[in-house]
Amino acid sequence: MSLNNLRTQFLNTLETIFSYTGDVRYLNSLPFMSATYEYFRKRHFNNVKDFTVEEEAQLKQKLPTVYTKLGKDYGLSYYIECLQPKDVFDYARYRSGCQFLIDDVGKFVPDGPEKDENIEELIDSFEATKYLLEKGGSDDEYYEYPEEPAPEHLGVPETHDWWKPIELIYDNSKYQQNN
Repeated sequence: MSLNNLRTQFLNTLETIFSYTGDVRYLNSLPFMSATYEYFRKRHFNNVKDFTVEEEAQLKQKLPTVYTKLGKDYGLSYYIECLQPKDVFDYARYRSGCQFLIDDVGKFVPDGPEKDENIEELIDSFEATKYLLEKGGSDDEYYEYPEEPAPEHLGVPETHDWWKPIELIYDNSKYQQNN
């Protein structure tokens, strides 16, 4: 998908979260996180640093509200805490999406205690399910990881180190299936 199409998808899902007026825990925030992941991964891959005037305006207007809805209003943690080992690739994609929101566009959210609280809640939601990154299970039971390869993550910065255990999990899962 082209960068322009990914930008449109990201901005559309940003608008959906921003304009939702109900209990955000019942709004599926995962399409927004997927769009965020794909768009910013592609931006990094293409070495795009600047934002369009339209993007900047929308991010300045909407991102502070979206941070709150995903952060302290639990719009993201509600879903992340339900992930299972079969969802380990989603964990990494959404975690990278979250990190992109913090690193790449966090500058559009005014600094202060509310921003810090929202970021902490976003990160904490992933900490509760971090066990998904461990080759898990007891001797009698192993996590059922996906059989397909890890999703495309070219363009994801090296600092998104949660991808490395996933590659190991996938390699180990394939090894166990072949023996």
